[in-house]
Amino acid sequence: MSFGNSAPRLVFEVTSEDRTSHFFLAYLSRGGKRLTLIKPPTLIDDTFGNHLKAVLPRKVDEDIINDHLRVFEVREAKVAPQFFLMHVLKILTELGFNLATGLPFGRKGPFGLLTGRELLVFRSSAPIDAKG
Repeated sequence: MSFGNSAPRLVFEVTSEDRTSHFFLAYLSRGGKRLTLIKPPTLIDDTFGNHLKAVLPRKVDEDIINDHLRVFEVREAKVAPQFFLMHVLKILTELGFNLATGLPFGRKGPFGLLTGRELLVFRSSAPIDAKG
């Protein structure tokens, strides 16, 4: 096995189809204070905002862009992006969704530097109702 300068490779396995999990996507703004949920399941769509507003009272705005996008933005300058992300992940875990992976956006910013933004993929950790 060579550990030289070879490019990283993805390894895929053949497994049986997962019919019980539900997935949805999310991403954070560059500053880390705005979260966009893409096609969240009904459970998340109906309850996430209330949970987030309960832990960050009067510090979060919610905007419904359309049937598939929900945006939550911290309006309080004192709330650090890391603190916001911690609560987002904790609430989603409590609602039965875990962060499955993060896919880096491939775009480069000014001067050829990577933007550091990721598309977050969440997966249900337990079966949820059929409406999800």
